Amino acid sequence: PSIDDIDLDGDLEVLVGASTGLYAYDIKSENGDNDGYWSMYRGNLKRTGYFQTSNFLDIDEVVAPDSFSITSIYPNPFNPRVSIDVNIPNSEIFNLSVYDLKGNKVKELFNGSSSIGNQSFTWDATNFSSGMYFIRLSKSNTYKSHKIMLVK
Repeated sequence: PSIDDIDLDGDLEVLVGASTGLYAYDIKSENGDNDGYWSMYRGNLKRTGYFQTSNFLDIDEVVAPDSFSITSIYPNPFNPRVSIDVNIPNSEIFNLSVYDLKGNKVKELFNGSSSIGNQSFTWDATNFSSGMYFIRLSKSNTYKSHKIMLVK
C-alpha cells in the first residue's frame, strides 16, 4: 500500500494494488464534505462508488483494569485443579507462582508480559501433596498473594 495526496485536494489517498487492479481510498477529514463516506476509485481516476462505514475505526474498546491484583481463585479448597484470575493494568512483565508453607517456589505458572485486562491461569496440582499453598503475583516491587488449600 501507498499513502499520498494523488488528487491534490489536501487529504490523503490510500493506494492498494490487487490482482483485479489498483484501488484508491480517498480519506476525507472530519470537516470534509463526505460525512460518513470514503470516496473510492476503482481501477481509474474517476470516482465510481462510495464505501459507507459505520465507524471510522472499528476497534473493540478494551478497558484496562485500574489495579494489579488477583481477582479470584476458584474453587478453593480445590482438587486437583484451581483457576486463578488476575487483573493486568499494563503490559509490564509479571510473575505468577505457587509457594508452599516454607516459602519454597513449587510451580511457576507464568513469567513474562501479557495483554492488558483480566487473564486466567490454571494450576494442575495432581503431583502435589495436600496442604496449604500461596499464589503470588508479582511485578517490579509489587506483590500480591492469596492462600489456597489443596485437599485430596
